[in-house]
Amino acid sequence: MNGSVIHLTTVSRPDIAYAVVKLSQYANNPNSTHMAAMKHLYRYLVGIQYLSIVYSNSEQELHGYSDSSYASDSDDCKPFCGYVFFLHAGPISWRSYKQANVALSTVEAEYTALSDSICELLHLRQKIAEIEQTPM
Repeated sequence: MNGSVIHLTTVSRPDIAYAVVKLSQYANNPNSTHMAAMKHLYRYLVGIQYLSIVYSNSEQELHGYSDSSYASDSDDCKPFCGYVFFLHAGPISWRSYKQANVALSTVEAEYTALSDSICELLHLRQKIAEIEQTPM
């Protein structure tokens, strides 16, 4: 896995987060399927290189989404989770990751993902409050 792709995911490309997390699992021992998927990801990035995140004044409320996929990984049955938070109609925080523990049900996987998302929401609300109180 190329470090620049991981950097893109962290800084400006939330749309490739799941693919990068999935491919990163096989970085030490990739096979031809993983290499083909990586080439596909690079072709995708070349095709969208002029697209960017746009912010506007239309949606000034902080809102977010959280999701989890129960036992979607056939290697170890750990769920994949993710969240994204929007402010001013653009994403300001996102994450895609594999949970550390095997979930026993869909509800448990969703609950864990939601719990992580709420922690991020509280952190974002605190940071926004600090920025709004800072005198200019």
